[in-house]
Amino acid sequence: MTKEIIIDTKQTVKETISKHPDMKWYLVQTASQGEYAAKRNVYEQLKVRGKEDKVGMILVPTKKVSELKNGAKKVTNIKNYPTYIVMLADMDETVMMCTREASKVSKFIGKVDSKLPTPLTPKEINSIIAQLDDNEEVVPTQKVEFTEGEGVKINEGPFEGFDGVIKKVNYEKGNLDLGIIIFGRETPLTLSFKQVTRMG
Repeated sequence: MTKEIIIDTKQTVKETISKHPDMKWYLVQTASQGEYAAKRNVYEQLKVRGKEDKVGMILVPTKKVSELKNGAKKVTNIKNYPTYIVMLADMDETVMMCTREASKVSKFIGKVDSKLPTPLTPKEINSIIAQLDDNEEVVPTQKVEFTEGEGVKINEGPFEGFDGVIKKVNYEKGNLDLGIIIFGRETPLTLSFKQVTRMG
């Protein structure tokens, strides 16, 4: 039976790591909107070859957010790294091929070392885990609503105090593409939601 797709938290990830202390993390690129399908398909490939025990976890990093839609509060899971999944594995050529051959998988990210993918560094995986919710009971963060064409004031960084106009909103990454006027010319800038304040 295919492993159930669940929303992983810091708690579940740390429990899995403790059970598989010798496994390493690998970053895998997927098709657009194909993270969960890729995860499911990799498990299917591993099952066919009897290699399920070689993979401790396939993580789709997400975070809960709440938003108001038509006056009702709705909780959704926003992907922290769209088009990527992270695999905890005892990597060998069979596991690598099971992953690469799975539908919706594009490729491993990182240099190939001795024909196998390069694992993520502790710093890289710790950064990914730090962005997960602590546990299933965590209160979702409030989704901030921004609109293209809306004006905002920058409250952090080297451009603090400048005004900008929103060109594009990316809720999955939690950032905005802005246009700000510097020396009389519009300059593009990408900032996170927390670095700006809505006007009005």
